[in-house]
Amino acid sequence: MLLTASYFCYLCGFAVTITWGAGFLAAERGFSLSWAAGMTSIIAFASLPMATVWGRLSDKWGRKRLMVGLLFVEALAISGIATFQSPMALVALLVIYGAIGPLAMGPVSVAWCLDFVTASRLAPATAVGVFNAIGMSSSFFAPVASGWLWDVTGSLEPAFFAAAAIVMLSSVLALLPRETVAQPAIARQPSTP
Repeated sequence: MLLTASYFCYLCGFAVTITWGAGFLAAERGFSLSWAAGMTSIIAFASLPMATVWGRLSDKWGRKRLMVGLLFVEALAISGIATFQSPMALVALLVIYGAIGPLAMGPVSVAWCLDFVTASRLAPATAVGVFNAIGMSSSFFAPVASGWLWDVTGSLEPAFFAAAAIVMLSSVLALLPRETVAQPAIARQPSTP
């Protein structure tokens, strides 16, 4: 349940960033909407190679340390998006966010969930289904809550800072579950010629 709560929290940050990213950059940073949309698409582009990298590293090092560290940096990147105004800084932050965000780190979360499922002999498809359903419910909550903050404050900056705080909470929640596999399975397999 702690891992599921962490998943929900870090997907809240993703929902805010994806839902409002282009609008924020256009409305509050003065970029054209087409340029702002292009900038936010960097998130998906940067995630493509990194999903494999993080998956491989989590198989070698374990899931917990990797996730906690990535979530911490993710929270900093989201708050940086709300703070910096330089186009180069924003592009760098969006690349960083894409490289470590949910699109790149999702396989690690699912693998950790499956580690728990395997250790407890639960039905894997049901367990991952519940994990994913609770996590994806953030896509209903986060845009509405952040839109409300925008209405109340007149700016999306507080919404991004709130999203960063929620992702930081996700990092703390990821500290609490145990690492379920003492030695990652890939490290125990004998090499074959």
